[in-house]
Amino acid sequence: MMKYRSISLILLPLLIFGCEKIQLGQEISVKKPTLVIAPTTKLQISNTETAHVIGYDKCPEQSENMFMGEPSMKLLLNGCINLGKEAQEVRVTWRVNGIDFIEVWKVDRQGGAVSFIRPNGFQVREPFKQ
Repeated sequence: MMKYRSISLILLPLLIFGCEKIQLGQEISVKKPTLVIAPTTKLQISNTETAHVIGYDKCPEQSENMFMGEPSMKLLLNGCINLGKEAQEVRVTWRVNGIDFIEVWKVDRQGGAVSFIRPNGFQVREPFKQ
């Protein structure tokens, strides 16, 4: 009987600690990252032109969530393009030859891929490698 009591006293704290660990693990929720394009990201806006693009959304606090863009510009608080699941269109400003243009681009989702379609039908993408 004394042998079983000793084993019970040794195992009891381990069992209680294990239950607390499981309960804490269930309370922690993991947020899925949102795709964000940083301000001044250079994109191909036609077959012959590239432009630096700025959005109108708040930028995340952590710059490692940024996609593309110049590293120094990732610290801006606004000017991002947020591609959350609900985004169907994004408003952007882009600059070519010192002239700013404002457009609303359609957000096209095909499986896991996300792309932009300009009002003229061009699919915006990363600049061509030269």
